[in-house]
Amino acid sequence: MSGKRSRDKGGRRERAVTTALQNAGLAAEKISGMYRSGADISLPLLGIDRDIEVKSRASRFRQIRAWLADRYALVVIVDREQPIVVLRLRDAIEIARVAERVRK
Repeated sequence: MSGKRSRDKGGRRERAVTTALQNAGLAAEKISGMYRSGADISLPLLGIDRDIEVKSRASRFRQIRAWLADRYALVVIVDREQPIVVLRLRDAIEIARVAERVRK
């Protein structure tokens, strides 16, 4: 995929995730752009602006999706690093909504 097509696809995916978060009542904001480095989305959560990175690949995440297929979450552990938790977006949104509701 050419550079422009790849950037356009990334932008569409970032906007889709931002919209999903906003539709769930969360104050997400798309902050990345072609001329701006850093995180893709900012999400105020539990009183802190959280940076979110969005990655999109045609098939490179196939193994992750297979591991997560019939599971709620996937924990990925690399030696001597903090574990990473992978959730479906809908589940992450629900956790964020509950956390914000409890905080208020």
